[in-house]
Amino acid sequence: MESYKNKKISIEKRIEDLLSRMTLKEKIAQLSCLMPHMVFGENKLPSEDEMISQMNDGIGRMTQTALPFFESPSEIAKFTNGVQKFALEKTRLGIPVIFQNESLNGVTAVKATCFPSPINIASSWEPELIEKMAEIISNEMNSVGLHIGLSPVLDVARDARWGRVYETFGEDPYLISEMGLAYVKGLQKNKNTLACAKHFLGYGATDGGLNMATIHTNKRELFDIYAKPFDAVIKNSDLDVVMVTYSEIDGVPISINKEIVQGLLRNDMNYDGSILCDGGSISFCVTKQKVAKDFKEAAILALETGLDAETPTSHCYAKLVDAVEQGEVDIALVDRSVRHILKEKFELGLFENPYVNENNSIEIFNTKESAKLAKEMAEKSIVLLKNKKDILPLSSKTKSIALIGPHADNLRNMFTGYSFLPASQEMFMHLINNLSAQGVTFEGIVQAISDPLSSNYLKLFESFDREMRDIDEIIIEQYPNIKTLKEALEITFANTKINFEQGCGLIDGSQEQIDSAVEAAKKSEVIIVALGEKCGWVNATVGEGKDKTNLQLPEAQQKLLAALKTLNKPIIVTLFHGRPLSIQWMEENVDAILDCGYPGQEGSLAIADIIAGIVNPSGKLPMTVPKNVGQIPIYYNQKVGSSLRRNWNPNAEKSSMKHIYKEGYVDGNNAPLYPFGYGLSYTNFEYSDLKVEDTTVPMDGKIQISFTIKNIGDRSGIETAQLYFYDKEARVTRPIMELIGFEKVTLEPKEQCQVFFEVDVDQLCFTNHNYQTVVEPGKIDIMVGSNSENIHLFTELTLVGEEKIIPDRKKFFSKSWVN
Repeated sequence: MESYKNKKISIEKRIEDLLSRMTLKEKIAQLSCLMPHMVFGENKLPSEDEMISQMNDGIGRMTQTALPFFESPSEIAKFTNGVQKFALEKTRLGIPVIFQNESLNGVTAVKATCFPSPINIASSWEPELIEKMAEIISNEMNSVGLHIGLSPVLDVARDARWGRVYETFGEDPYLISEMGLAYVKGLQKNKNTLACAKHFLGYGATDGGLNMATIHTNKRELFDIYAKPFDAVIKNSDLDVVMVTYSEIDGVPISINKEIVQGLLRNDMNYDGSILCDGGSISFCVTKQKVAKDFKEAAILALETGLDAETPTSHCYAKLVDAVEQGEVDIALVDRSVRHILKEKFELGLFENPYVNENNSIEIFNTKESAKLAKEMAEKSIVLLKNKKDILPLSSKTKSIALIGPHADNLRNMFTGYSFLPASQEMFMHLINNLSAQGVTFEGIVQAISDPLSSNYLKLFESFDREMRDIDEIIIEQYPNIKTLKEALEITFANTKINFEQGCGLIDGSQEQIDSAVEAAKKSEVIIVALGEKCGWVNATVGEGKDKTNLQLPEAQQKLLAALKTLNKPIIVTLFHGRPLSIQWMEENVDAILDCGYPGQEGSLAIADIIAGIVNPSGKLPMTVPKNVGQIPIYYNQKVGSSLRRNWNPNAEKSSMKHIYKEGYVDGNNAPLYPFGYGLSYTNFEYSDLKVEDTTVPMDGKIQISFTIKNIGDRSGIETAQLYFYDKEARVTRPIMELIGFEKVTLEPKEQCQVFFEVDVDQLCFTNHNYQTVVEPGKIDIMVGSNSENIHLFTELTLVGEEKIIPDRKKFFSKSWVN
């Protein structure tokens, strides 16, 4: 038996033995990628002829394996088993294939559990929930032969114009790190799936909020803000896959940027896993960014930079065979990358266990337990933004409710772009009738179907449902128990008359529709209006490639809301969206606002339970909400000197220049509509009794504080206490405040508890003027609040000792507990 097939010897020895047996073509094949349609035969099973054509030397991976094509999980399993059988039995060395797939808020696969969007999940401020979610995703992936989930997204999102905000965990590096780490731990818990952290680096900081544009940042901010979540996850988990972004920094695309990939990721962060390109990013060096003369040069530059695999197809890396043979690139660089790929395959146990039970997935996909978790996540992610005169929760004795709006009786708009249903189905329905891919903004898919290596792309659509059916009808087939908001309210308020009118469409409407909505509202005690955006890749208002210059609701929806306001009846808005929206008029004119985001398959039931008071809302915003688009970028941790807000310190000096700046703008101040960390409850909490272990802390010490939270209302509730700090005497400008910890507490009426935090001083480090990671001695402010603006407790501490240089940062997270 060949040594590489012997599981009793070390992975390192198995890799070297296998590598020594591989031809150049077999090595390049391991750096290459296919999409499933490229080997399709009849009945969505792999064709041996196509596999001989595409992967006779083996193949490294197949991407988007389950995204659009199959009608049941068992079909996915049959397909992956078929490809795996060819790879093991019909290729010379029998190297198994890695199958990867999107898994942002659930596997993008038929009948998989669809959880709330990541920005929703971040609103829960509960990493334990996302860890449980990722474990379910892992089980569903594993049951159909999928190995790498293309998540979590660790991008810091500070610009609401960007259409991919909903994929992120918000604007704060600490919160993103906590959530991202929990996802990785959950997905990799059972050792049979791997997480892929993306998009390295700074993808959310593009000019103008435009997708894939140049990244507009500086070196210090890149290190201290955008790199921090990746560094934290790498240092605290076994993360083995990182995806680099399309964009460029300082004129150099990340795919060929050695300073970022080799210098920062490999050397500074000590990352030793594999590195993937984002879909088509290597070819974009030729076709879009014009920094390589042809695909071969782009491939050479990417390989030299350290990119181990090209996705979704490999028309660039296919050129590496000629490049090596012609002496244009060192074979040692190919071997380096092949080692990374083989390591994944050995660690996943694919040589020993390449196949899955094709009938097992039906018991694993979308179980009662996973649906229950999806509902809990939806409940805890919904943010109560306004509740004038405690109009919420509505009494069960309410006689009539007018339910109005384009999202009121609509299943589609509960879901994000990264969902099998509905977004992927919409995209492929569109592609069936528009093979030029016009209007589709999923760059990887667009490139894959137009790739010259994918000449049989029409097979992508064989056996696919070509009928342009109502998307809600298809959703019900996948999720028989799903409810629209209308149906959920009819269940929850069984004795209440629900007067429904749509009122308008997503972006258009008529006066007749508005008139009908007004008539329905006249007959009702209270008005619930379901408004917002649609997330996806086709005919959507938010999503990948769906960037905006206007963050207000569509005009038709605003007109509808204004007409309902004239009735002077209580108005409750349920707002569905994938990015912060400028809703100042709504804030000033309606009675209550529930920020629902995209709550997933159980979202409507969760919303109805919150409206009825069965569930007390507890979500907190993970991203600042601007009053208008002119404030962007707006985020809570602005640099001192750029921010005029110092609300936590009653003794802070007021700026002598304040009368000139008028708090920011000549036509308005720089305060947000809602700050980071904001969210109301049906009860109220009181903070008191801040205690500090010591007001002077050595440079190798820990900050230890405690305080009391009391529920002073008459309902049980959940509060998220947030811990911030400000470095007052740093020698470079620092953020006005930074989150360094949070703790969720559940309290019954009049109950109180003591909350403790322990913060390692190293956690406060930053990049100094010499680009060293340091902690400096001096005074710091410590703040405790219910959000970044509402600071309840404040104290000043002093770090004593000499400046401390930290060559390898390891401390990222505080400890907290409740007594």
